Amino acid sequence: MIKNFLKLIFFGISKGPGAEIVLPETGDRDVLRIGFNFQFLLFSGLFGLPLFLKGMWKWAWTMFALCSLEYYMSFQKMKQAVQITSYADLLSFDPLNDFSDVIGTVTLILAVILGFKGNEWRARKMLRAGWRFVNPEAPMSQKAAKTWKLSIHYMKKPKIKDVL
Repeated sequence: MIKNFLKLIFFGISKGPGAEIVLPETGDRDVLRIGFNFQFLLFSGLFGLPLFLKGMWKWAWTMFALCSLEYYMSFQKMKQAVQITSYADLLSFDPLNDFSDVIGTVTLILAVILGFKGNEWRARKMLRAGWRFVNPEAPMSQKAAKTWKLSIHYMKKPKIKDVL
């Protein structure tokens, strides 16, 4: 059980619920997960890495910019702290930075929102790009359509080309 949890957290591999989708033009397949995304919650604060891996470019670059700015500001504070050589320097040093705290709070809030809504946003993006459910009548496809309130347009059976 812990092994599956670690795979889910670090590699995004899980045996959890998912609806299989296909890109009819190429025959490429993927699985859309339904529910909370722990990867987005825990690791999007690391320069948006899971967002880049899932192709959510706008969110990935937003998180990358926020994280870079936050880490840069923290580095500047550490650099200032290392240069403390006297009691007067210590008294003039202010470890608090309101702007850095705001950026950290915004990053945390976005990570939580992405944890809850990230799978849905990724699914909608892929469906708009032409991906379709392999088996629209499957229970997981029906659950995804109901959970995400998808149009019936996306629930049509795809005509998949045979790719050699």
